[in-house]
Amino acid sequence: MNLNDAQQVHQVWSQLITWLTENAPNNAGALAPGAHPNDIAIAEQAIGRTFPPALATLLGLTNGVNPGPARETRAGAATEGLFLHSDRHLLSTTLIPEVYAYQRQRGTEGGNDDYWQPGWIPFAVDADWLSGLFIDSRTAAVGTWSDYGEIREHAFPDLPAFFDHQLQLMRRLVPEGEHYEIKPLSAHTADDPPGCITDGVIEWD
Repeated sequence: MNLNDAQQVHQVWSQLITWLTENAPNNAGALAPGAHPNDIAIAEQAIGRTFPPALATLLGLTNGVNPGPARETRAGAATEGLFLHSDRHLLSTTLIPEVYAYQRQRGTEGGNDDYWQPGWIPFAVDADWLSGLFIDSRTAAVGTWSDYGEIREHAFPDLPAFFDHQLQLMRRLVPEGEHYEIKPLSAHTADDPPGCITDGVIEWD
């Protein structure tokens, strides 16, 4: 049976949440409840774009991450929410328009109006918004941007593929309580674990 994007998001997200709950419970606890459809519609109106079904489904499952006790990140997100690889966290329906506007302005101020395409909808960022992930509203492909302005438009074919990749990385983490050897970056190999779990929180290399 072929599943559509929304069904695939449900499937892989269920697997990811099960893994987080069992292995990194503090990361799982930082995820916010799903967004109300009205909140999704307001966010769509704010940026003038309809969200791809996969992104709307994700937001219905979790509306980003809970706020921290203090403004620990630019978005005020709990640090335990930075569970995605490269220490990124999911965005809420409130923050998606803010990051979208920030990225559009970043291109305008840099004299490059084509830097951020209108159809690129951010859904995850690092603590300072300098790097993150977006979904193309036209193709549903997932892209990335970095703090040096580098953009990869087709890093993953779609949102389910991104989360499946994320899940595979998580399964390679060194479990809580097991020895983890910290190596200099130059000594890392592709077979090394990408990080470890400490006090119920993922720590990526």
